[in-house]
Amino acid sequence: MSHNYNDSKSLKINELKREISELKLILENLNNGICVFNKDGFLIEVNSAVYRLTGLKKSYTIGTHVNDFIRKKYIDESVVLAVLENKQEVTIMQSYPTGKECMVMGIPIIDDEGNIERIISIISDVTELKKLQDELLNIRKFNQFIENKKNYIIAESEEMKRVLELAFRFAKLDTTLLILGESGVGKELVAQLIYENSDRKEEGDFIKVNCAAIPEHLLESEFFGYEKGAFTGANSRGKQGVFELADRGILFLDEIGDLSLTLQGKVLRVLQEREFTRVGGTKPIQINTRIISATNRNLEQMVYNNEFRQDLYYRLNVLPLVIPPLRIRPSDIIALINKFLEKFNKQYATRKTFSPQAMQYLLNYNWPGNVRELANLVERTILVSHKDKIEPEDLPRSICGKKISEKEYRGKLKDAVENFERDIIKTTFEKYGNTYAAADALGISQPTFVRRVHKYKLNKNAP
Repeated sequence: MSHNYNDSKSLKINELKREISELKLILENLNNGICVFNKDGFLIEVNSAVYRLTGLKKSYTIGTHVNDFIRKKYIDESVVLAVLENKQEVTIMQSYPTGKECMVMGIPIIDDEGNIERIISIISDVTELKKLQDELLNIRKFNQFIENKKNYIIAESEEMKRVLELAFRFAKLDTTLLILGESGVGKELVAQLIYENSDRKEEGDFIKVNCAAIPEHLLESEFFGYEKGAFTGANSRGKQGVFELADRGILFLDEIGDLSLTLQGKVLRVLQEREFTRVGGTKPIQINTRIISATNRNLEQMVYNNEFRQDLYYRLNVLPLVIPPLRIRPSDIIALINKFLEKFNKQYATRKTFSPQAMQYLLNYNWPGNVRELANLVERTILVSHKDKIEPEDLPRSICGKKISEKEYRGKLKDAVENFERDIIKTTFEKYGNTYAAADALGISQPTFVRRVHKYKLNKNAP
């Protein structure tokens, strides 16, 4: 009898050991990290996925109290402590030194008397999911921006849409950015857009400085600030520089190509060391500032001519963003004219429009001053023209000095209208995904929409 009892007991023990072994094998092969803590907050079991996700060392786990993980900065908050405090299941988001973004769920194991006996912590890697969510959020923001008729960064053309798509993507990449483009294309507006959609908006300010507008002898003190009594005429309390004012935010250095070689070297040191010293000071000041610079000059050629430091150029040009000139995106010209007409008509209580002939001269013009020149032209013309319909004779001689033949007029206007129509058809088709919904949104018949799709070769398989 005793022999049978011992055999039965031995079998149960072996069965229990086998189940425990199988359970541990299952835990070891899970992608999720599993930690088991006792009621006092000490870690008593862990699987290998935890080390991969969190960066914990294997020698620093079993027997460790949860507070030690916080003290060692492996975590900044504890789901285990939250479970012990709330007496219920808790889920938090946690970032680890490995760069992993994880969802951590704490599950209490309750005994028959209602007390917590164990806490199981399940760590799920959501890094890629979070990246996808951020990307989808950027796409939504981009689409909302494009559809927002109140903004003045026009993106009717494919060229400008690509610029804005990159700008939204670069907003989340916390490194230096170089914006290139002719004078007046809107480099500052794009830099401001990047700041508005970056994480730094909640932490610091957007500080802009035009490197070409400040006298050379004042640039250093403007950049780095100065201590009291640093020079004759200095503020008695000293002054912060723009690098310091933009700490945790974004500093926009416009016309960076106009910096002297001496000051270029000092800016390079700030980018490398993340610290500087005020004029007249001795104590280094550490900063966390993202630099966005811009220029209409050819920095590569300036490097070749020894007018710009090569090392600084490479530091600034980590993320390049080129804004195309207005003359190569005619659909943006039409949209900008309408925007500025709306803006300045409201501002000056007028109802003026451009005649088709005047509009053709504007489309035919080269716009060396780009968007800035166009805005000034629309405002000036509204103010000086006497009739509501602005004719070619109301335009400056630089724009309407060249006579446009009727054939050229019709050809240019036809090209501009077709480019504009193509962009509208393509954007609507991409948005709605089928020709019936897109046609309905534009208020035209589906066969007409299909003919336009085929005309512009937007989708050869369209029904």
